[in-house]
Amino acid sequence: MKIFFLLSALFFAGLVFGQTTVTISPAPAEALDLVLTPVGMDKPMMVGRVEKTGSGQVNTALDFSKISEADRSNYGITILELLSFCDNSNELFAGNNKIEAYELGPLFLMKNNELAGFITLASDTLLTKWINDPGYEKAVVGSWFELVYISANFAYTGECTQTTNLESGDIETNFQLNLDLKKGLNFIEYKIESVYEGDDEGLSSIAKKVVASAYQAVPKNAKWIAYYY
Repeated sequence: MKIFFLLSALFFAGLVFGQTTVTISPAPAEALDLVLTPVGMDKPMMVGRVEKTGSGQVNTALDFSKISEADRSNYGITILELLSFCDNSNELFAGNNKIEAYELGPLFLMKNNELAGFITLASDTLLTKWINDPGYEKAVVGSWFELVYISANFAYTGECTQTTNLESGDIETNFQLNLDLKKGLNFIEYKIESVYEGDDEGLSSIAKKVVASAYQAVPKNAKWIAYYY
C-alpha cells in the first residue's frame, strides 16, 4: 500500500533532542521505519527507525503545531474523550474539554512507504493476545501502554468505574487514575492488577482492577513486541 509521508523540519529537529533507544522483538529481516498515524494512514508521521539487529531509535519530542485545521477537526479529540472509558467521564472531566489530544494508536513499521507490520507495547507477550482481541481473549495481570499527544498539561488523581454489559449481568472494572500528562507525547500505562475468574468467556476477558499512570519517557517495563505482515 503506497503512503505519503508527512515530514516537517520540526519533526527531524526533534530527533536530535528527543531520541530514545529501544529494542524491538522479534527483530525485522531488514531495517524499517517507525511511524505514527495521528491524522490518518495517508499522512503517516516518521518517528524513528529500527535496524536488522532489533535496535531502534524513537523520537519522543514531536511537535503537532503544523497539523492543518482540517485534520485537527477530523482527528483531534479532548481529554474528556480520551478518558471516556470512565462511566462518569462527563462529570469528572467536563472542565477540560478544551485540551486537545490525539490517540496515536499503534506504531507501524514501514518499508519504502509500504506497511510492513506494527508494534504492541506491553510488559509481557502473554498480554498481547488480549490487547489485540480484548473481547475474546482471557485478560491477564500485566501492563499495556498507549501513546497520546496533548496540547497542554493535565493532571488527575482519582478513581472511576467502567461497566461492561454481559448476558449474565453488568461487570465493573475499577480504574485508579494517577495521571500527570505533559504537553507533548505521553505514554499511558494501564496496569491490570486483578482479573475476573470463571468459565464464562466474557467474564474472563475483563480486568477487575486497573491502575493508569503517565510517563513522558519510554517506560522501562515496556516491551516493544513486533508483528510483521
